[in-house]
Amino acid sequence: MARINRGTTFMAMRAFTAAVDDFTDIENIINALPDKEREEDNEYYVKMMGRLLLKRGAANAWVSQFDAAILDLKNAMKFTSLFNASEIMSMEKDIAAIEKRKES
Repeated sequence: MARINRGTTFMAMRAFTAAVDDFTDIENIINALPDKEREEDNEYYVKMMGRLLLKRGAANAWVSQFDAAILDLKNAMKFTSLFNASEIMSMEKDIAAIEKRKES
């Protein structure tokens, strides 16, 4: 799952489409895991999903995929065991900014 680091690196390089692709690949891998394997290390996979949704939401916003960005950020906000209230509030502000940008 080192690809989340690679996706983050792509974001730092402003290669946002490549980042979205890596984060989507990770999501597909996690979702394809057998239930037993996923349950054995559920906390790890929950963290991965929450983080990849947050990062993919940001990357989608940079490539003007506003609906995808909003959806990812809203889904990331559901990971209340991973993100604190301040981080969730920041995501809400980001969603509002993306919605405003989408209208322009």
